[in-house]
Amino acid sequence: MDESRPGPVKLREGNISANWAAFEQRFDIYWKADPSRQGADVNKWAVLMREAGREALEVYNSFRDSLITAAIDANGSVVKTDLSENYEAVIAEFRKYAEEKKSVTSIREAFFKRNQKPGEPFATWHTKLKNMIKDCEFLTIADSLLKDRLIGGTNDKRLKETLRGQPQLTLAQVESMSRSAETRRKEEAENSGTVDSVETKQNKKRPFSQVSRGGSSGTQSSFRGHRGAFRGRYVQPRRGQYHRGGYWGGWVEQSPAPYDCKKCATRHGPRRCPAYNKECHRCGDTGHFEKVCSRGRAKKPRVETVTKIVEVVRVVEPPPKPVESVVVPGVKELAVPSPKVETPTRSAYLLDSFSTDEEVAMNLLSDHMEVNMVDTITEDGELRKLREYTEAIRLQGKHFVNFKLDCGSQVNIVPYDLFCELNSKGDYTLTQSSLRLEAFNQTMSPVEGSFMALAETKHGAASELEFVVTKSIKRPLLGIEACYDLNLVKRVNHPKEVSLVMGGNSVSELKDTFIAENRDVFEGLGQFKQTIHLEVNKDSPAGMCPPRRYSVAIGDRLKVKLDSLARMI
Repeated sequence: MDESRPGPVKLREGNISANWAAFEQRFDIYWKADPSRQGADVNKWAVLMREAGREALEVYNSFRDSLITAAIDANGSVVKTDLSENYEAVIAEFRKYAEEKKSVTSIREAFFKRNQKPGEPFATWHTKLKNMIKDCEFLTIADSLLKDRLIGGTNDKRLKETLRGQPQLTLAQVESMSRSAETRRKEEAENSGTVDSVETKQNKKRPFSQVSRGGSSGTQSSFRGHRGAFRGRYVQPRRGQYHRGGYWGGWVEQSPAPYDCKKCATRHGPRRCPAYNKECHRCGDTGHFEKVCSRGRAKKPRVETVTKIVEVVRVVEPPPKPVESVVVPGVKELAVPSPKVETPTRSAYLLDSFSTDEEVAMNLLSDHMEVNMVDTITEDGELRKLREYTEAIRLQGKHFVNFKLDCGSQVNIVPYDLFCELNSKGDYTLTQSSLRLEAFNQTMSPVEGSFMALAETKHGAASELEFVVTKSIKRPLLGIEACYDLNLVKRVNHPKEVSLVMGGNSVSELKDTFIAENRDVFEGLGQFKQTIHLEVNKDSPAGMCPPRRYSVAIGDRLKVKLDSLARMI
């Protein structure tokens, strides 16, 4: 739609009264802006209906017949008056229709809910509030309610606390302090070289690792660690910094307080841990050092995890090397072998086709792989070794990946190196993701993004799944939801229930028997079995002692304070 034209106008939803008033004002300017539009009145009516749009035409048809009247003159003849194409008459009917549709309650509700949007300049928000309050019919309290909306709806938390702490402020003072706060914040952002702005801009998609975490707009601290920039904290301004209606608070850079880290056993500031993304030599996980690793220390009875290394060696006859001839005048031809070309290493979990667990080892191009064996206890008390469950999954009908079925995982995980190998031809699209992976030991791992792919099994099951890409996990995992969707895991409900039995009787029966045998303990008020002799001092005066209202530990300090207060009287 051309922005210079006034229409169309919405007369079916929203604030109809305000919509029509704004359209009428724009149409009046549009008509007067072109001197060539000085035709008859019928032309102005036609332009009005053309610019007003379809909804206005439907409303016009509803009252058009009322503008055509008939009357009998003195001679007894019928005089017909048609004002259906008269501009002033049509405008009057539209005003009447808009006034009937006006809902003050809805307008006030929209005004009280209108807060400052993130990145919205104060001038834009202030102007919209002033236009909205005109139709609220607040009369004499309009300025007071506008001031309250400016205080309660601002997105600057520090400014809001400052304004609430000064109850005698006027509307002009609130407007001045809000403008000063916005100007001050913008100047600090420009001086410090940050990318934050008080104007609304469209954010572009960035990789997850580049997204700033924590804090709102303000000065960034120069402290940088392995996990990104540490944003400066907002410091409470000292007394006297807010004076004469001005807002002089600001962002102040402070050094982060160091603390004793449990991941590296050293003392450092936030997000500066040297163990971040480092592999532990004891458990193989990332995020902590071996000296603070707590895994494997607790001895579990009769359960042990055993790791076996299965050596897979493939003997490949090297092809004959091509020979190049070098001809030098006066010298015999020399045979020079061509340079050796190294082939890139292929991921151990990337397969050539659907394969069984035994065939996986033969199809691996790496020199060896790890096969985890877990000892489980049978009903007879014997140990039985079980291999972990894996499944070959075909992605996008092209790539075969050996996934571990992990029922404890809520997401599907693909290592970053494996994803780069899968996406060598651009078959997958990596999108930004706000997820963060949390392991069972509460260690957090960032993700590089996520992608959607069609997953198929050799049994014919298929499903569109989301896979999370991360560098911290080195093995592809298939989560619980994907295992159910692909019919790889099935829950077995036990056909019978077993109740706890002690000595031939259930717990409830033992409880009833015990209460019946000791009924005198569980019924009545109870009394001593023997006679108790009490001696009373007849000279002791009777009286009531109120409970003590202070702790015995502060008795001495309380006495000193009470004595000092008594001396002041």
